[in-house]
Amino acid sequence: MASVLRGAKEEGNLDGLLLASGRRTVRPTGIVANIATATVMTSALFAGAVGPAFGRPAAEPHYENIALATKTPFVGDHALVRFETDTDNLTAAPTDGAVEEDGSIKLQVDKGHLEHSERKITGGESLFSGGINFSSEEKQVRQAKLTSMSLNIGNGKVHSKINGVDVVLGVIDTSTLLLQKKKDSRQLDVVILDRDVELSDEAAKKLDSSLGTTAFTEGDARLTMSAVCRVNLNKALAADLGLDLDAAIKAELDKEIQLNEPIDLAPGQKFRHLREAR
Repeated sequence: MASVLRGAKEEGNLDGLLLASGRRTVRPTGIVANIATATVMTSALFAGAVGPAFGRPAAEPHYENIALATKTPFVGDHALVRFETDTDNLTAAPTDGAVEEDGSIKLQVDKGHLEHSERKITGGESLFSGGINFSSEEKQVRQAKLTSMSLNIGNGKVHSKINGVDVVLGVIDTSTLLLQKKKDSRQLDVVILDRDVELSDEAAKKLDSSLGTTAFTEGDARLTMSAVCRVNLNKALAADLGLDLDAAIKAELDKEIQLNEPIDLAPGQKFRHLREAR
């Protein structure tokens, strides 16, 4: 066997030689060997050209300082939707667990969160349970049902389903919010009062089509919305009010603030300022 190996080596014919052990030894030759050698040399040269040996280490990535908003879950409470119309044959009634209250339809906050960061309220979203059933009786009884309503506090968009189809119902003004809190309470209410819903063209057309009317597209039917979204105070939220948690719990608050503007709890403004318990 040794003589066979020596002979094969001298003749350059080790490739494809089957040894007694059953293993096959393959050695790159010719063009394949040259390509492999060139690849190794090129890789080594390229690595050296950009490596520390040339005094040019790779630049470290740069990251912007981005303040991420803290999300505090909503634990209640409700939205009030008031329907007004100049058309006698058009009505609205609560459905799917909603109730009527003082001429409005009351929906419950099902879930959602408040977003806050760096002494600002920056947004949030509230999803409401219950629905509103519109009826038209001009020629025959026709209906349109609003369900799965939600409010984006950051941009004021109100989403809903009309007869099961997702739409942007409209937009309300959320640039001004009211923060309310009772003395010695751990809960804070974020309040939006009596905002007109600017119906989207899509929503107005879907409502009119379902009801066989032109009241929504022509402005003869209007919606007004209020919302009270409740959170439990925590350290992060108290800090964005400019207080520690104990002081925030003891305090009474009835304060108008601007969305995405620093919260200023100084006295002498439109609403009562923060007053700590004595």
